[in-house]
Amino acid sequence: MSKAAMLRAALLELLAEHERDGMLPTSARFLFYELVARGIVSKERKGARRADQDATDALTDLRQSGKVPWDWIADETRAIEDYSGFPSIKEAVLAYLPSLRLDPWRRKTVLVMTESRSLAGVLRSIATRYRIQIAATGGQIAGFLHTEVAPLLLNATSPKVLYMGDHDLAGNQIETNTRRVLERETGDLDWRRIALTKEQVEEYDLPVIVKHDRRYKDGRPHEAVETEALSQRLIVELLDTELTALLPEPLERVHEREERQRRALRNEGDDLELWKLEFEFDSELRELFEAGRKEVAREEPARKEAGRKINPATAEIYWHFAWVADPYCDYDPRAAAWLSHWTASRCYFARVPGGTWVCFDDLPEHTRNALQRRLDNEADSE
Repeated sequence: MSKAAMLRAALLELLAEHERDGMLPTSARFLFYELVARGIVSKERKGARRADQDATDALTDLRQSGKVPWDWIADETRAIEDYSGFPSIKEAVLAYLPSLRLDPWRRKTVLVMTESRSLAGVLRSIATRYRIQIAATGGQIAGFLHTEVAPLLLNATSPKVLYMGDHDLAGNQIETNTRRVLERETGDLDWRRIALTKEQVEEYDLPVIVKHDRRYKDGRPHEAVETEALSQRLIVELLDTELTALLPEPLERVHEREERQRRALRNEGDDLELWKLEFEFDSELRELFEAGRKEVAREEPARKEAGRKINPATAEIYWHFAWVADPYCDYDPRAAAWLSHWTASRCYFARVPGGTWVCFDDLPEHTRNALQRRLDNEADSE
């Protein structure tokens, strides 16, 4: 068997394992290091060809022959930018509904940063499942950090950064630069490196390679261990464990709530069902609602008593815009909007001159009717 045929057979075996373990898509870099770990290829460069070039060529042959689906390998260097539209907004909402997600982090931000774009690509599925954000630096950079990442972190609530990068035996310069640039803009960050660490390199006996820094004429050769040297399965497990520990509630509960709300939206006219679901599963909303309900109960007797004393002929009248279910603004605005089905309107009030304002809805019926006739007559005379 030729060397190329041997590599193709080994890659097919590896990809079958990835498919079995649910580790697709993967990247050419992960596959290369798995070949190194099995002693099939060397990590040492020979001549002008990169150490991974033979494996890359074999993988390309398999994809072109149709033996390996193209989408099994992540390509993070190219993308189609789609700015097209839909015939109607309703069709757009329904089209995007499967990809719309609830936030399981209660408005907190979790950002995974990787040095490698290919690593970010294979982590996309777990990022989607946990509703987090992911960014790849692709080396030492500044512009992207200033224009995209720093504003994201500045506008975030309690942001947490989980970092995954090569273990650079010369001092992890990429991570140091990335963190320094960001913290100049944001202040101290809650930052945790989850891969690669010295302990992981030693535990799994990961291969060391010589890397070169293109910023220097001599290339500044230095030893490093690439993140992809740790298997894709282990990296996914590390991130999964970290995110599970950080979640404020089990992810399965969020997914269940998400699907129920999607079903409610698909059923045209089922707004009431969606309204109920939001209250059922949103603990913060329930707390806000309960606080407002207590305020209403506390104020209601005094308002009823004040309403009984109002003389429609001499009462002062005014109105303001408010959520229809909360004319007195007793509730937190979010709870008031939910309670009102997001409907606001003019809310009319009356009082004994200098007394307590009482909403028309809380007045005795005969008083309310008399005040309404008074308003109608005043409108006719204008």
